[in-house]
Formats: sequence, C-alpha cells, structure tokens
Amino acid sequence: MVNLGEKRSTRGKNYLEQARLDRIQREESRLREKCAQVLQSYIRRRLDLMIRADDFKDQWSEHTEVFNWDIWAAQFVFVCRFGRRKDAQDLLPRLKEQIAQLRDNLNARAQARLIGGLFRLLDHSVSPQMVLSCLSDIISIHGVPVEGSAEWTGIIKKLLAFMGLDNQKQALDLIFAFNRSDSLQAFLNFVANVPPEYLENSHQYSQVFRNVFSLECVEVILRFTDIQKTQLLVNVLNVGGPDYSNVDYLVHASIISTMNFSVKVQSDNDEEDLVQESRVDAEVYGRGVTVSEKAAHVLLVLYSSSYITHAIGQLQHSGTDTKLAVLFISLLMYLFPESRTKLCMMMTIMPGLDHWMFVELSTHPAFVEFKKQEKDTDAMSMEMLWKIFAFEDVTLFLNLLHTYEQLLSYWLIVANDLESFNGDRFTRNDMYAFAEFLKILCLTLIFRTNDNMSNLPQEFTRLKDISISLLNQFYIRNLRLKYLPTNFWTLKSLKFETDSMIQIVLDYEELRKEMEDFSSDEESERRPSISKSRHRTPDMASKLEVLNKVPFFVNFTDRVRVLQSLIDAELLLLEASQPWLFFDGPHSTKLAADIYRENLLESSFERFNKVGAQFKNKLQITFHNEHGVEAGIDGGGLTKEFLTSVVTDAFSTNNALKLFRETEADNDLYPNHDIYLKILKRIDLPEQQTRLQYMRFLGMIVGKCLYEHVLIDVAFAPFFLAKWRVAQNSMKNSINDLKFLDRDLYQNLNKLLEMSEEQIQQLDLDFTINEHVDSDTLQYDLQPPHGETIKVTSSNRLNYIHQIANFKLNQSLHIQTKYFLEGLFELINATWLNMFDPYELQMLISGGNDVNIKDWKENVLYGGYFDDDVTVVLFWQVVEEMSPQERCDLIKFVTSVSRAPLLGFGALSPKFGIHNSGPSNRLPTASTCVNLLKLPDYKDKDVIRQKLLYSISANSGFDLS
Repeated sequence: MVNLGEKRSTRGKNYLEQARLDRIQREESRLREKCAQVLQSYIRRRLDLMIRADDFKDQWSEHTEVFNWDIWAAQFVFVCRFGRRKDAQDLLPRLKEQIAQLRDNLNARAQARLIGGLFRLLDHSVSPQMVLSCLSDIISIHGVPVEGSAEWTGIIKKLLAFMGLDNQKQALDLIFAFNRSDSLQAFLNFVANVPPEYLENSHQYSQVFRNVFSLECVEVILRFTDIQKTQLLVNVLNVGGPDYSNVDYLVHASIISTMNFSVKVQSDNDEEDLVQESRVDAEVYGRGVTVSEKAAHVLLVLYSSSYITHAIGQLQHSGTDTKLAVLFISLLMYLFPESRTKLCMMMTIMPGLDHWMFVELSTHPAFVEFKKQEKDTDAMSMEMLWKIFAFEDVTLFLNLLHTYEQLLSYWLIVANDLESFNGDRFTRNDMYAFAEFLKILCLTLIFRTNDNMSNLPQEFTRLKDISISLLNQFYIRNLRLKYLPTNFWTLKSLKFETDSMIQIVLDYEELRKEMEDFSSDEESERRPSISKSRHRTPDMASKLEVLNKVPFFVNFTDRVRVLQSLIDAELLLLEASQPWLFFDGPHSTKLAADIYRENLLESSFERFNKVGAQFKNKLQITFHNEHGVEAGIDGGGLTKEFLTSVVTDAFSTNNALKLFRETEADNDLYPNHDIYLKILKRIDLPEQQTRLQYMRFLGMIVGKCLYEHVLIDVAFAPFFLAKWRVAQNSMKNSINDLKFLDRDLYQNLNKLLEMSEEQIQQLDLDFTINEHVDSDTLQYDLQPPHGETIKVTSSNRLNYIHQIANFKLNQSLHIQTKYFLEGLFELINATWLNMFDPYELQMLISGGNDVNIKDWKENVLYGGYFDDDVTVVLFWQVVEEMSPQERCDLIKFVTSVSRAPLLGFGALSPKFGIHNSGPSNRLPTASTCVNLLKLPDYKDKDVIRQKLLYSISANSGFDLS
C-alpha cells in the first residue's frame, strides 16, 4: 500500500529548500555586481586622482615661479597622497630649494599640511634621508605649526624608525621639535628609553625639557618603571650639563621626586674573597636599579658640591613649592646610598639649611601635637595617630622629618664634643626640643607598629630605623656631655616589671628556638608550639623591642637580670637535653682538653676553635706544665682558670700574633688594624686569615666567660664595644671616639677647623692616609679611586676629618670585629647584648666599679673560721680602712678581676671564700679559680694589713686547693 500523503509532504519540502537556495544565489549575484561597480568606481577615481597628480607634477616642473603658495603646497601634498612614489620623489629636490621662501608666503594651516605630506612619504619609505632633510629645514626656519598639533599623534614613533647613523641627528632634532605636539606620553617615553649615547649636550634640547616639564609630566613619569625613570634622569642631566639653569634644577627635582629607590653601579671587577670581605658592606635600601659606570658618572653630578649648593638654594629660596624641595632632598638621600654621607656633609655646611628644615618641622601641627602629648605620655595612642594622619601635608612632614634626621645623624657623627650645640646650626634648645619629640616618636613607632596596623603610611614606618638610631646617638653623646636632665630617660606611663619581662623574654626565646629547630630539620614532622605566640600580645612584642633597640628606658640592673636569666635558662635547657652531661662515660658531652702551659693559646685554639656552639658544654680541662700533668679535678675552678689564663695570654699586646693593641691614653684593648691594612694591600693573606680565625676564637672565649658568669680583667675600648650592638649597627664610630684611640690625632684634626684657607693649603693635605705596616709606610685612599688628587680645603675639611675617623675606627677594624663577633655570637645570642651600651658591656665583662663592703661581708663563705673570730673581725676592719684601689687589688688577688661582681657579691659564683690556712708565719694566698682567700690565723691588725698588702703586691698567684 502506498502512502500518498507522505509523498506529497516530501515534494513540498524539497521545493521550499530549492526556492531558498535560488534566493541566496540571486542576492550574492547582486552583491558581486555592486562590489564590482564600487571597485570600478574606486579604480576610475584612483586613475583620475593619479592623472590629476600627474598634472600637478607637470605644473611643478613647468613653472619656475610660484604665484599661490597655498595652492603650491596643496598640489605637493596631493602628489604625495595620490601620485606615484617616483613622482613624489622627483618633487623633493625642488621643495627643498623653495623651503626658504615659505616663511612669509604660507599660512600655518598650509604649512601643517605640507609637513603631513612629508610624513606620509616617510610612511612609504620614499627617500627618507631627503624627506628628513626637508622636514628639518621647514622646522628650523618656520617652527612647528600650532594649528596642526592635533595631527601629529604618532610622529615620534615614525621618526624612531629612522634613527640610523645617517639620519640620527635629523631624527632627534625633529623629535625634540615636535616633543609634546605628538603626545606628552610619547615624548617622555622616548627620552626614558633612548640610549644616552644618542643624546649630547645641547642648549636646544635642554630648552625643550624646560618648556615641557610640568605637573602633568610628573603624573606621566610616575607610571614609568624604575629603569625608565633612571634613564630619563640620566638623559636630561646629560643634555643640560654641566652648566644648569635655575629652571633645570626644577626639572631635575620633578623627576627625582618620583624616584623612591636606590641606584647601584654594575661592576665586573672580581676581587679576592678575603679582600672583598674586609670592606664595610654597602647599605641597601629597598628596591634598586643597576646602572652602567657611565650612567653612574652622570648621576653623580647630582652629588657635586656646586650642584647641591645651587639646586637646594634654588629650591629653598625661589618660592618653589616646599613639597618639591623636600622630596628632592629626601629622595636624593636614597638614590645613591654610597653618596649619602657626602650629601649630608655638603648640606651641613650650607648656611641656614638646617635651621630652615627645623623651622619647617617644628611649626608643623604634627610636631606640635607630638610635643604636646610628650608631657603626659610615653607613646601616642592609635586614636591620636589617626588625628595626626588627618593633618594637611602629613606626608610632606614625614619626608622632611626623615631627611632632617639623616642630616642630624651625620652631624652628630662628624661634630666633635667641643662644638656640640654651641653654634647656630643645632642649638642646645633646639636639640633638647627635638630630643623630647624623638623620644615619644620612637616609642610610638615601636608600640603602634606592633599593633598589627598594616595601614600605617609607608613614610611613617620607614622612619622607624633612622629615628631609633638617632635616639641612640643622642643617648651615647649624653653619656659624655650630660646635656639632658638626669630623669630624661625615665618613663612616665610605661611600666617594665622585671619578673614579667624576664618571663616574656624567656617565652620568646623558647619559641624562637622551636622555630629554628623546625626550620633546620626538613624531615621532622614536629611543628613548633604556637601556644606562647598566641599569648604574645602586641604590648609584649613592643616591650621586647624596647629592650632590644632602646634599652636605656629600662633600669640597668633589671637588664642584667634579664641577661643572666636568659643564659641560665639556656644552660638548664642544655643540661636537660643531655642528662649524661655530668658523667664521664662514653656518651659524655663534656669537652675534654689537654692544655699546655708553654703554648696555652695555641693548644686551646687547636682544641676548641671548630667546636662552635658546642663550646657551651661543660669543659674538662687538664693542664700540663714543664713537670707534666698538674693536679686538680675540674669542678668548675679549672674552667675559670683556663678561661682567665687564655684571656691573659691572648689579649696581651706581647702575644706573637699581636691580635689586639692598646689605646695610648687608657690602655684599653681594640683589634689590631694591622690585619686590615695587610689584607687591603694583599700582604701575607694566608697569615691574615689565620689571625682572623684566632680573632673568632677569642670571641668564643669572651662569650664563654659571659656564659659561665666568669668575670675577666680586660678593658676594651668603648669604640670597639659599640660594635657589639648589632641592633645599632648603623651607629658607626665617629670623630669623638678617635680621642680614645689617638688623642694627638684627634686634637690635630680639630685644629683644622680653626685654620684659615692659607694655613690649610700650607699643610698640603689630600684625601689619603699613610700607615706604618711592619717596616714600610703605605698609602691608603680615603676617597677612592683618586683621593690623592683631592686637596683638603676649608670647604671639604669636615669631610676629610670624617674620612680619617671613619678609616681609623670603622674601616680598619671592620673585618677583625666581624670575625670576633662571629665567635662571640656562637655563645651569646647577638640580640642579648643590644640591651647594653658600651660602658655597660664593659661592666658585664669585668664587673662593677663600686665595692659595697656590707654586701661583701654578707656573702662570704668561711672555712675554719666563724664570722666573729678575731682574725675575721680584724680582716674586715683592714678592708674598711683600705683605699678604693687597694680594695680592688684585693678583689683581683682572690677572684682574678679587679672589680666587684656586677649584681653584688651574692651573684659571685663560686661565693667569695675565706679559709683558715694555718699558722701565722705564712703569707696569705688565693685560689682564683674558686674565689678563695687562704688567710693565716693572724691575731694582729697591723700584721694582717702588712701581710695582705705584701701578698697582693707580690701577686702570689694560683694555688691549688
């Protein structure tokens, strides 16, 4: 059976589909026909235009005189646009001939069209050299038409394509001629990327920069990369130098105000590791850009004396926006960290600059508010800080404050104590006001930045390091000059309760050790406990930072207790982790050593130099003399004897290695600069490396003495002790420390400040220094690489004095101190010593100055005596009648140290002992290893005095018990 209905349905569908396809085909046919018509019309139009262009070209060739210059120019542009390449190329020679006549005969609009036509030829690479030549002639004679400025977009990009050697000068001239007529972004981008060798000193180019730069320019430059900003500055300096105008300084300041980074010089010079290590590490500040030596040479113009004088003077006195002047000075401090000292030196001697900066600071509402709050509190609340952040131009204030602190910090380094606060630069009243401000600023910075406030302004947080360093400088100088009230460092509202502080410090140390153990054991599944860190409040963290960075706000005795608690806690932890510590079995961790009296230092070095932190373990010392093994069991006494003996030998200036020298005035010890001087001249480098290893070992010995609470009778120079405080490592020694090292040199350098220019010239000084090395006199450069070519004058004598002091106290001692501290910090955590100033560190090492007889009597252990025995009673009467020096000599006779224990005789370990040594026909002797005085049973006061003083002066020495 056939389904007729379904068949009819299929036929209908096929018919409709066919109709649709036919319709599409007809539409495509009509579209092709229309396109063909358009194309034919375009071709006809193009042919007509080409014929017309050919006619114009013929008219140019037939007429030697031009009757209508606008039409003449329009015909040329027509040929450039619609004619053949060869036609336009043929017209260029005649155009070049006629350019000189265009000045008075062609309006600006027609001139702009003519320039546009030439650029069209450049697009098609039609005789580029001739086109550039014509453009250059037009611009040089007629300038850039203002009316056509909207059409110049992209011109700089076109010209950059023809920066070949043949066309370079013409292309550059045209780019500078059009400059922002293209677009400001395009022009500045070109200057920020073109290689410096393409540009040259040019009054024309320099004038362009002066005309172009504006606030809008700064907004564009802010979007550049650090490298582009640096290249832009290099090129602008290169074009305008060396004779800059007042406007040039404003241009430079505008660029520098966007450069919040540092620049370092790329060098391919590889020195020996030891020589490189001997140099003081350069400061690094934030992100940096590496430039070539040639670019660096251009940038260093910014730090020349003439430039700084004129630039800052112009910005300061010409009515320039204060913000620009402040940013210029502030960021110039960062640009070349190595030149910061030189910049500060030049700024310090600029008349009125420091006063201008202080007035700008002290009159700002933020400064006034800090001073107002300082009367009642130690640190501002966050609410008060937000009030200050709301002040107008607070960012300007913070930048100015940072710069002023850099300048003041430098002045405190180079100014000698005799001229401190006595001139018109930094007066006593101004400095007292600033010290008050600085005190609350530092404590506010510490407490508020620990409040997890991530939204503090960057300029505010950046102030922290320099402010804390400067406050430490104020403190150290006040130790010498006493220019601040005695209660200046006493806190008003903050409380540091000793026991709780000790617990905070111990908790922090425990957490720190857990973190160190975890990070050093990659395979361990242990995780450090965070229970304590969760309970470590911002207030605790802030108080720890105070203890570490500005410890003088906490009582000295409390800080000593904190240090000794830290050492005792670590010792307990060490003993707990090694339960077999006090047994001499096969697993004992005691460090046994055979020490030979005849070469005590060498044998000690060979045994312990490489043990590192294991030197904290108990020692088991066996002494050998010329007769063999000495009797005695080391229960602690021999360890003290060992440490004090090594100290006596190693720190003697008669030691063969000559590791330390004595200051002339006070006989204080400091590292022998001979090591550095030889390294710098590459003299006996292996020997110097050995001496440095001994320096490291001596650091370990001093650390072990501190660790074991063993006082040693060694006096270190304050300028050397200052280097032990790693948190204040930016506080380099200064001219005032030089008087401790070489008083004659200190006085002679200060005489330079009083000499006339003629007197200084007669001395014929330059920026070098001569040093005696063995039997030779060697010259060292104070201002590499050509210090010998720089003569000392009245304008740079302050810098010369600073460079001498810096060489003597910092450079010459750098590498020796580095190795010594490496050894010291193996035993004593580096941050622990930050709690003490140099004079306090000396007391930690050698004990206190005052002898409290009552405390002494209450902390004595008697053997064979009672405290009411006649001999004992008479002994203390003799002690009370002794001079202070005699009492110190007695203490040294018994303990090997001439000072009283730091926390009193109750803290002396072992306790001071007096033992009945029998018949009165014997002399008193002492066992210094156990702090024991062996006193015969004298019954006469005069006999006690006579015998005791005789034994002390005869130095009876070590006597085994």
